[in-house]
Amino acid sequence: MVNLVSESSKNTRQAHNLFIASKGLPMLSRSILLLYVFEILANVLSLLTFKTKKRNGWTHLFQRQTN
Repeated sequence: MVNLVSESSKNTRQAHNLFIASKGLPMLSRSILLLYVFEILANVLSLLTFKTKKRNGWTHLFQRQTN
């Protein structure tokens, strides 16, 4: 099981560092890097919103589990 707090903080820190680094790039390169930053932030959002179970796949955290 992935430690969600460390994984999301690592991804957020990486996205922030890439965003700061993109300020010095030309406009064309910046848009490609910022697309990757948004991908990282979407990963953080999915980590914090969903959890995985091998048997059921992706389930929402607040959804009642029926076993």
